Amino acid sequence: FLDYYAEFMDPDLSPIKSSYAFIPFNIAINIQKLGALFFMFSMMVYYDNFSTGCWVYLALHGSYGVIWVTKDMIFPDKSFQRKIGFVEFIVLAVILLAYYTFGYLIVTGQANNNPSNERIFCCIFMYCLGAVMMFGTDIQKYVRLQLKKGLIDDLFLANNRNTNYFGEMLLYTAFATLSNEYIGYIVLLVVWATLFTSRIHLKERSLKKKDGYAKYASNSYLLLFKFFNSDLLNVIFYVGSIVFGVWVFNNGGIEATVRLVKTLLK
Repeated sequence: FLDYYAEFMDPDLSPIKSSYAFIPFNIAINIQKLGALFFMFSMMVYYDNFSTGCWVYLALHGSYGVIWVTKDMIFPDKSFQRKIGFVEFIVLAVILLAYYTFGYLIVTGQANNNPSNERIFCCIFMYCLGAVMMFGTDIQKYVRLQLKKGLIDDLFLANNRNTNYFGEMLLYTAFATLSNEYIGYIVLLVVWATLFTSRIHLKERSLKKKDGYAKYASNSYLLLFKFFNSDLLNVIFYVGSIVFGVWVFNNGGIEATVRLVKTLLK
């Protein structure tokens, strides 16, 4: 089922793909990525909303678009260097334009225009980590494939077979967290369940055909980092991190938790 689903979502393999492909795939994506900067600023002008939340979101999502287009110009992804038809373009547009939801919620006042300093810190932190993982992995892949074809199983991809997707999910989570509205999180889940699931599965299917995959798979995870050789230790680490995060959240955040610990230590 997953094979069929992944192929259905892929512009080249889908049974409903257009018979005539004429739209450059990378250009269609670049318009959406870079367009976020102009869309958000235009909305800020239209709604006369120049709040802290709007400026922070504009900086994050806007810079992401600029970096993405710059990367495409210097280190183009081969999978995007093809053409798609009108049907694929419409599907792609609907999925990608859904990402504008986060900024729209903030600028229209449906989300908090002035998030706390702590929330801003967390969003910037997630965005920076995600951007480094995503673009670093893509650049590593581009340079390596220029020199030698085959399995890439080191550096950014040493213990996570999809560090680029993990990074992209992290930075978009930062956008959703800044708006902090349930509809934004729903958008993320829908995109991840459709576009990301398809592309990750097709990539994994391709990796399995390469020499050295079995050893690589034993040293890495599909989407998470395998920090320890023992699967049990990794489960403990991730579950412990989630429990700790929930505990901090329930205490009212980082600052409140720090004050609580200081009080307990007195």
